[in-house]
Amino acid sequence: MQRIARFEKVSLPRFQADFPGPCGEAGAAYEAVVLPRRATRGSAGYDFFLPVPLTLAPGEGALIATGVRALIDPGWTLVLAPRSGLGFKYRLQLDNTVGVIDSDYALSDNEGHILARVFNDGRAGKTLSLPAGSAFMQGLLLPFGITEDDEAMAVRNGGFGSTDAPCADAPDDALRDLTDAVQALLEGERHPLVNLANAAALLYETLRDVNWCGFYLMDGGELVLGPFCGKPACRRIALTRGVCGAAASQGRTLVVADVHAFPGHIACDAASRSELVVPLFHEGRVIGVLDVDSPRPARFGGLEQDALERVARALENACDWTRAGYRLH
Repeated sequence: MQRIARFEKVSLPRFQADFPGPCGEAGAAYEAVVLPRRATRGSAGYDFFLPVPLTLAPGEGALIATGVRALIDPGWTLVLAPRSGLGFKYRLQLDNTVGVIDSDYALSDNEGHILARVFNDGRAGKTLSLPAGSAFMQGLLLPFGITEDDEAMAVRNGGFGSTDAPCADAPDDALRDLTDAVQALLEGERHPLVNLANAAALLYETLRDVNWCGFYLMDGGELVLGPFCGKPACRRIALTRGVCGAAASQGRTLVVADVHAFPGHIACDAASRSELVVPLFHEGRVIGVLDVDSPRPARFGGLEQDALERVARALENACDWTRAGYRLH
């Protein structure tokens, strides 16, 4: 079976914003969030669990903040439905009949938080009562295809129904703003390490679904770790290894949709699935790279490449590279 998705908890601020109960109970509910899982080896569905108790009399409904987001490979979708037993006994239903979680939902401003509005449509007068931690919904990961003439290019930003309204703040606008923000950080500062550190922090905090962002600088013919944000990283990288080494040796940007398929990939963070590396130049020679990793396959495209290349050019022009402390040439 293919492994094409991963479940994660949304952030606490996101959960608090979406939590339908009293604000004072959101923290405890967040701690009770359990990631979906299959019950048996043969199960097709991933069970979703209640972070708080649920009681529904016939004809009543409730909004459930699951606290969960799904990172899904392109070409797949997560389909949600009530657990079959609850549907059979209580006619438990989702208000939108079937929930469809697209792979780009995780990139929305709401972090791809999966919300479920359920309804007791029972005809036998039975009240549904489930304690916290009970499975109430199941999700199935399914592949999908597109038509030969499909040209969909819209960008979503939101939850239910958001595919009908493309985001007004399209990625190119957001990334253009990012470049302006980097330029503002560089103003009046020439020290490379200061500028690289601030740029890494800004990119890491701004770019969605990024688990590592930073710089490697040339030193004695190899790449040596510079300022970064994320998990501890490889200290030195030979120019013959990994995406960083290839980008530096070839002197060109590399966008890798699946790092595990890249020859010689260096797994500093096992969660990384895709990568974008932009070389930095000084006096016509490569002096380092800007490296950004994501836990999502195929996270980066032409828009991100263009924006991060603009960031790289801004850094090249703003820094006095003689003060870097590395043997850049």
